[in-house]
Amino acid sequence: MEDVSAKSSDSRIKGSLQRCLDALSHGFDTDDAIQEILAALGEHYGGDRAYVFEFDRASGSVEDACEWCREGVPSQLDELDGMRAVDFSAWSETMADDCVSLISRGACHSGKESPQKCRLLEVWGLESLLIAPLWTGKRLAGYLTVDNPSLLDGDYVVLRTVALYVANHIDRREGLEQRMVAALRSVYVGMYLWDFEAGLYHEVENGLHSWRAKSRVGPLSEIPLAIDGTVDPMYLKQVHAFLDIDNLRRTLCDRDDVSMQYLTGEVGWVMARVIVVERDERGLPAKVLFSIEDIDEAKRSLELASYRAEHDALTGLLNRSALDSLMVELRSCSDPLAVVLLDVDKFKGINDRFGHGVGDDVLRAVARALVSSMRSGDKVIRLGGDEFAVILRDCPSSFQGKLLRRVDAINQLLSIRDNGIPVVSVSAGVAFGEHGYDRDLLSCADRALYRAKRSPEQCCVYNPELDG
Repeated sequence: MEDVSAKSSDSRIKGSLQRCLDALSHGFDTDDAIQEILAALGEHYGGDRAYVFEFDRASGSVEDACEWCREGVPSQLDELDGMRAVDFSAWSETMADDCVSLISRGACHSGKESPQKCRLLEVWGLESLLIAPLWTGKRLAGYLTVDNPSLLDGDYVVLRTVALYVANHIDRREGLEQRMVAALRSVYVGMYLWDFEAGLYHEVENGLHSWRAKSRVGPLSEIPLAIDGTVDPMYLKQVHAFLDIDNLRRTLCDRDDVSMQYLTGEVGWVMARVIVVERDERGLPAKVLFSIEDIDEAKRSLELASYRAEHDALTGLLNRSALDSLMVELRSCSDPLAVVLLDVDKFKGINDRFGHGVGDDVLRAVARALVSSMRSGDKVIRLGGDEFAVILRDCPSSFQGKLLRRVDAINQLLSIRDNGIPVVSVSAGVAFGEHGYDRDLLSCADRALYRAKRSPEQCCVYNPELDG
């Protein structure tokens, strides 16, 4: 090998550095940029080949290797297959963060290099190797090398500069990956890679590479047992069916993801989502990402918003908006039903005499009496002011006597003076729909209520004679 003069060396270094910086300005994530940088290094040092390769964080084996070869020089990428970071330990232990080393067979033969350092030269059939480690913190992330260099700059400045840039790039990329996973884990209760072909799951912990970490691996057959310990019993059957491996593979044949919501004992509401990561030659999912997202707060907020939209703030009963929705639902129902409309007798006088605060207490008392006197499945609604409605499904006209007795029970409850609430009564109008919902049922019940307000019985059942 020959050293170049200082003047020509400076010029060549500046030119090579500029070439590398131009390529690096486009990043280090494209094949074109990597090949240009390796070519610049290989040509600058007059080498046969230039390599860059990383070590997988979990397994420590070589990955993402790229190579430039001088014309007529065969590739040796295959020689890197199966090698691990530990195979380079004799080099890394003596290399500082920005250290570049030249290892030659001549130095090995003279005893200036340890046998361990020279072993790879023999494996690869090299006379010499210019090598720069890529450190990210205290981890050896990979190497940047030039085979059989014939031209050297005094301080290996070009290789060192590029190596530092590449190491910083790897560090930033891994930091971004960890932040991405941390951000995902702030939302997701858990993330797992399911390998259907190997029958294993890998938990995603601090980085995407940890899918291959041996510390958090288990057989897919453990999943049903894990489900049994976390899912609310009410949803257990559905979750087992959703996560059945055979069922999932069939479902994901023509879909990229599926999801379902269910309740857990520890977290509350969650959304489980299965996303296809890799397919086999038949198009079946081979690997999927299984994530569990905590949606409890959002779910309960949505439920609260829905509740408030359909419930009366004063009494807690369903409101008119809920009645409108119920009427739409009942149009497809052919079961016999009854509609009861009620209002509080002389309610305006109560407000005028006692004030609106007491009037509100009366309305709440009426609501409690209605709910306690009707069946659990009956829909009790506050229409507004002192007007209420009850929708009773599976209630034919033959139940008329029972229904009238329920109205009497409501008035009996309201006749008991309670905590300063004045004694009140309600009047009721009833209409039956023998064949389900009829758009005239509400108006029929309203006409019956109008008659009841003028009747000593305080309750009237609609019949066509009321229209006369």
